[in-house]
Amino acid sequence: HVAWAFPTAPRQAVTLNGGAVTTSWFDVYGLAPEDGEDIAGFDDARTRVEAKISELMRRHSGIRRDRIVVAGFSQGAVVSLWTLLRGKSTLAGVVAISGWLPDNRKLIEHLDEPSMEYNRRLVPILMCHGTKDRLVKTKWAKDSARKMKYAGMNITWK
Repeated sequence: HVAWAFPTAPRQAVTLNGGAVTTSWFDVYGLAPEDGEDIAGFDDARTRVEAKISELMRRHSGIRRDRIVVAGFSQGAVVSLWTLLRGKSTLAGVVAISGWLPDNRKLIEHLDEPSMEYNRRLVPILMCHGTKDRLVKTKWAKDSARKMKYAGMNITWK
């Protein structure tokens, strides 16, 4: 069984854009690490993705969660990785294109959380980044991939 879903982020104010309302999975406070991250926004976006996964599984009885790949571009890549790190059940894989690892200082804590039902380190991740992205720096993506690899995650960088 194959099914596709392409959810669109909701419209909301984004601090980095001077508070302008735009399509965005979460708020972006700034581009420096000290600007902080919108953890509540990551959680809200993950809840939306989880609802989409549940909907797909209801509509297509042959699809199991462990056969679902969550993929995203830019903010969607961040949400895909967050869905892996904070989800309660396994995924078949994650594809993260032109994104970064959210809440990266707590990666090991998220990976080793005892209440989780599966080993997140085993889920395959494909992380890719082009050279022409002017917003998401290649360095952020590479640093994220390195950190995940060092933590023992099953990641491929392209």
